[in-house]
Amino acid sequence: MARCRSSNSRRSDPIGCRLQFEPCSARCAPSYLAALGHTQEVLAEVSRADEFLAIRTPETDPPWMCYYDTAEHLGSTGKALAIAAETFDSVEVAAPRLTDAINLHSSEYPRSHTFSQIRLATLTMKIGDPRQAVEIGMDSLTHSRGLYSTRIATELRGLATAASRHRRISEVRELREAIATTTSPRSSS
Repeated sequence: MARCRSSNSRRSDPIGCRLQFEPCSARCAPSYLAALGHTQEVLAEVSRADEFLAIRTPETDPPWMCYYDTAEHLGSTGKALAIAAETFDSVEVAAPRLTDAINLHSSEYPRSHTFSQIRLATLTMKIGDPRQAVEIGMDSLTHSRGLYSTRIATELRGLATAASRHRRISEVRELREAIATTTSPRSSS
């Protein structure tokens, strides 16, 4: 059996050790289950992650937990719920969390902010109002400039793919062209 040792003596007990690893579970399990199509399990894991966030005490968290705040939690769980939202054909399953994450991410975390925007735009493009998705997507493009992230470029291409079914709408075509320009190898040099 693996032993957990906390760098913080107040967290050296087994429950404290478990709580140190809960954030990984809170972030990873819902996304993993969503990818497998286990929608009900996703909802249960997100609820469990919410419970963890409610009982944690940031001042006693290990140093590597400093980034895991409410905004990060909402973005991570919103990502998993976005897949569940598609199953339920309801943007509202995930959109409030992603919107709150966007609003709560501080300027210290521009990548996290941008990821949440792209995910909200993609979800909205897939099962919501494509014109609203364009607004969110264009804003995410603005925020993505200067980040030079392969993962962000991949997410933006996913948004462009989701937008392809609405390409008859001129604003959607413009978004897709802007994404292609932004994510092309020439633009990242």
